[in-house]
This record gives sequence, C-alpha cells and structure tokens, in this order.
Amino acid sequence: MRWSLFFGRGILHLLKNIDISSNKLHGKLPSEITNLLELISLNFSDNRLHGELPKHMGRLRSLDSLDLS
Repeated sequence: MRWSLFFGRGILHLLKNIDISSNKLHGKLPSEITNLLELISLNFSDNRLHGELPKHMGRLRSLDSLDLS
C-alpha cells in the first residue's frame, strides 16, 4: 500500500478518528499521518508495525488516543 496515497491531500485531512486495527499491516507507521491535524483518535493495534514514531507526531495536537499495541 502506498501510504502517501492514503494520507495525502484531499478530504482525509478532515478525519477525526482512524481505526485500522487487526489488518495485518506491516512496516513503519507512515509519516504522512502527521498531516491529519484534526485527528483525535488513532488505532493501529494488532498489526505488525515497527520502527520509531514519525518525526512530527507532535503536530497532532488534538490527538487524545493513540493505540499502537
């Protein structure tokens, strides 16, 4: 999957909640996620993600819930 296509420009920047849990995703958490400035809840649990958090996660000032378990 090309993360830049999923989190790129368009109406996705209006998303408030994302639950992509239990989807057998692997790789790193996409840095493009930091473009979703209105995000309140992000759930990537029960996947096979690895690596560090994206550099600009601090931009997500409305983020109240983050589940990477």
